Amino acid sequence: MPLRPSSSSASFLLTALAGLALAALLAACSSSSAAGQSHSDSSDAGPGPLPDGAPAPDGSPAPGPTPPYPVDPTTTLVVGLDAEDFRQTLGVDLEKVRLTTKVDGQPATDETIDLRSGNAIPHETTLRAPKGKKDAAVEILVEGFVAEVSGMPPPVGGSPANVVRRATTRFVPDAVRILPLRLEARCASVAPPLLGGAFFLGPTCDAPTTCIADKCQAAAVEPASLPAYAKSWDTDMPDACRASAPSLAVGGGELDYAPLADGATVQLVEGGQCGHHLWIGVKISGMRQYGVTTTITSVSPGSALAGPASRFAFAYGDAGGGACELGGLRYQLDGATGGSWKDFLGKPLDVTVKVTDPVTGKSQTSTLHLQIDSTYVKGPRPCG
Repeated sequence: MPLRPSSSSASFLLTALAGLALAALLAACSSSSAAGQSHSDSSDAGPGPLPDGAPAPDGSPAPGPTPPYPVDPTTTLVVGLDAEDFRQTLGVDLEKVRLTTKVDGQPATDETIDLRSGNAIPHETTLRAPKGKKDAAVEILVEGFVAEVSGMPPPVGGSPANVVRRATTRFVPDAVRILPLRLEARCASVAPPLLGGAFFLGPTCDAPTTCIADKCQAAAVEPASLPAYAKSWDTDMPDACRASAPSLAVGGGELDYAPLADGATVQLVEGGQCGHHLWIGVKISGMRQYGVTTTITSVSPGSALAGPASRFAFAYGDAGGGACELGGLRYQLDGATGGSWKDFLGKPLDVTVKVTDPVTGKSQTSTLHLQIDSTYVKGPRPCG
């Protein structure tokens, strides 16, 4: 069973400790060091003429680390690793990522990618099939970590990963395929140590599942669905909704996108830190599923009262039929201009969502006309 604390209770329990650690944690994330990698070697495994991640002269993937078994040179799988911006969700960036793989049930690679060195993500790890087993099974585990708190002793046994991504698949015989994997901010299931603030905590997913788009889903990837390798995999790979006709719908939903009709009445929600927000959901097609930014703005028509511009860099989940959805966006109105959050009560509010692809520059915009209820959902503690 996936376990998930409520966003309001998680924020409330950690807020009291925030002042002790936030400055130190942010400072720790700004330090820089070189990336480190650890691989096994085998004298009969075949040569590895280029370092892992280096460009090959013919446009093919770099050979990668030397595996601990004899290889079939005609069959390759590239694990393409990318990551979202975690600062908005956790208050800090990821500091390091550990990527381990197994081939045919045996350990194959073990890498630690130090993100403080810069330009380490996107990252490629090239795996080669064993001789005589061109369709061998592949298991992948990716673990992302934020910085330890400066001056504090490390936890016994080491810190748990803040975000985890699993995948299983098989080699495609006599082919070079790519398996893109992204660490998603909304899948972070472990909060930074001693860090408070309003953030999302994703579900804790046990194998054989993994967190994708804030939900526990199957970690298995069908080999037939793996695209041919291309160096532009991180920006130009097919996904669930980019090939569809363009559309954008604005709705609600605390966990999932929920349609809302124009003129619908909604309540403001008071969170654990005494902020006041609406739950917003978005459904799109004709846009990339990954790497887009979602910006929410609002205005109370006929007045100078307006909500802040809030930006989210979260991946969209596959909604089927060529559409993708993103739910549970906390749009906070405390930073309003022309008044306070209380001034929205009982008034109409036009909520505008713009989804932008920073790679192509393409964007879509839609506005939903809402009525804010005169009452609001009170939070777990007394607020002024």
